[in-house]
Amino acid sequence: MQQLNRTGTTTGKKPASITAYNNSMHALQAELTSAKNSANAIIQKPIRTVQEVQSALTNVNRVNERLTQAINQLVPLADNSALRTAKTKLDEEINKSVTTDGMTPIINPSI
Repeated sequence: MQQLNRTGTTTGKKPASITAYNNSMHALQAELTSAKNSANAIIQKPIRTVQEVQSALTNVNRVNERLTQAINQLVPLADNSALRTAKTKLDEEINKSVTTDGMTPIINPSI
């Protein structure tokens, strides 16, 4: 039942995936609580039937699968450091002064 206490880490994840994860976790919260409470109630019973244990276990496994699906929605941010480096180099090239010494002067046709 410990697996029902898992959460995903949102650090370094894409914002849209964090939103999807949060929405899924919010929708799953009542089922998580119910599955935990049901399993704990069965565990605390001094005498329990096989059917009660199987039912609680099936419920925990079902909710655990949905929890895994929610966590798997989290997508890491892309490493765009190479892109940022390339942009910086491009910006430096664009902003360089161009010397026109020794080039043909512009002739004013209106003269």
